[in-house]
Parts: sequence; structure tokens; C-alpha cells
Amino acid sequence: MGDSGSPTSRKGRIAVEDDLLDRERFVGLLIDHVRAPAIEGTVATMKAPPGRAPRPQRIELSNWFNGLAESDRAFVTRAMTDAVDGALFGVLCILDGAQSLNPRPGVLQRLVLRAELDDGRERLLSTHDELEELHDIYNWLTREQAGSEDS
Repeated sequence: MGDSGSPTSRKGRIAVEDDLLDRERFVGLLIDHVRAPAIEGTVATMKAPPGRAPRPQRIELSNWFNGLAESDRAFVTRAMTDAVDGALFGVLCILDGAQSLNPRPGVLQRLVLRAELDDGRERLLSTHDELEELHDIYNWLTREQAGSEDS
């Protein structure tokens, strides 16, 4: 991770001089704004369900989670991390064209992800013919993040 808390790129840093997202910056922002909050928010909700009258299922889950040994809570958090990673990885595979998302057999379609600024500049983030696909970038950045957390 970089000094700002954001993942660094394989090239040493994520380019910020251009407001137009590139693949690596897009995936880094997904990690910061989707992955981390999903994991941290779920853990926080399990520790202390929010609201004046939390749903009974959340209270039951919270009682179970809080009754676990600290090491077991850590394993539950790791399992949640794997679930979030699997879901985001799967979505990125679909955007990359590595996994199909077709309404029925024989209907082939490609999803295209494009970043577009108000001034008309745009950049394709998933083109289905790139050597560096979004799901590969995701794996690299999350592995780098896990390695820095283990140190």
C-alpha cells in the first residue's frame, strides 16, 4: 500500500495526474470504496447491530459472533473477505469477458466498461483483448494488500 493508504501499482504508484480512470486506478478504487467497507461494515454490524430496533436475525448473528473466541472471529472475518473477493472477482471476470453473462444459450454479448469525463474524454476499462485484465489487477492488488497486512 502507498503512503496514502491506497494500493500502489505494479509500476510503483497509481497515476493520479489524469482524472480519467485507467484499469488499475479503477480496481484500486473498487478495493477502497467497495471491498474494504463491505468487510469492515459487516464486521461492525456483527459486533453491534445498528439502529434502535435491529432485525432479530442481526441480533442473533451478533450474539453468536461476539460469543466466539477472538481467533474464531478472525477466521470469520477471513471467510467474509474471501466471499467479498470472490464476488468482486466474478464481476470483474464478467466485465473482462473471461466469464460469460448471457440471458440464454446461443446469445453472446460483451459488456464494455468505459470511464467518461464531462469534457468528453473517455477511456475503455474493459476491452476483452487486453493482456492485463481487471480481475488480474484485482488479484494482484489484493494479494499485495494482504502481504502488507501480514508484515
